[in-house]
Amino acid sequence: MGKNSGKNKIEWGSKSFELRRSRGSENSPKAVDKDTTMFILMSQEVKDEGNKLFQSKDYEGAMLKYEKAIKLLPRNHIDVSHLRSNMAACYMQLGINEFPRAIHECNLALEVAPKYSKALLKRARCYEALNQLDLALNDVRTVLKLEPNNFMAAEIEGRVKTAIKKKCTTDTEIPRDAIPLPEYFEPPSVSTPTKVIKEKMKKKKSKVGKKKIEEKNEEKEAENQSDEKKLKEKLR
Repeated sequence: MGKNSGKNKIEWGSKSFELRRSRGSENSPKAVDKDTTMFILMSQEVKDEGNKLFQSKDYEGAMLKYEKAIKLLPRNHIDVSHLRSNMAACYMQLGINEFPRAIHECNLALEVAPKYSKALLKRARCYEALNQLDLALNDVRTVLKLEPNNFMAAEIEGRVKTAIKKKCTTDTEIPRDAIPLPEYFEPPSVSTPTKVIKEKMKKKKSKVGKKKIEEKNEEKEAENQSDEKKLKEKLR
């Protein structure tokens, strides 16, 4: 058997990475640092493969690559936040039903890098699409504090503010069905009831009729008297 030279080679894709370990010092800080560096380089290569799949619109394939790349990195490495943000972009491309998963990936990215503007903006866009406008506004305002000239953040802020105003106006408007109809009150009774008025009108009419009859009778009597007078005069 040949002597162990203390060198190990790892083949990954088109690149070859050499890990050097001295005997009895595998757990030394220097050895760990070298291993970490190699895994970071490997992660970068896998990430590049994922980016190519993303560009060719193979979003599920890209996510598999990004997940592999994340596993090669230390938990709090800055590239973890970038990869998580890329995962969120894949979920967003798959449709609005996947936006909650995209938000989750953005949350994981922001745990590593709380001021990562790309993750904040992706999350804001998801919140906007899901009509969680207050949360979207908080994210874009955070970005604008960090980057006042961020055009995308300003654009999203304008849209979200307009949507919030519209929502407020529609919420304050009372729908017609919700407006209570005025209660119906019967009109107060008149001092002289209608029935009494009708009876009075009837009596008045009957009195007028009687008066006319009496006048006619008087006229007839007068005519009769004049006729009698004429006859008497003729007889004389």
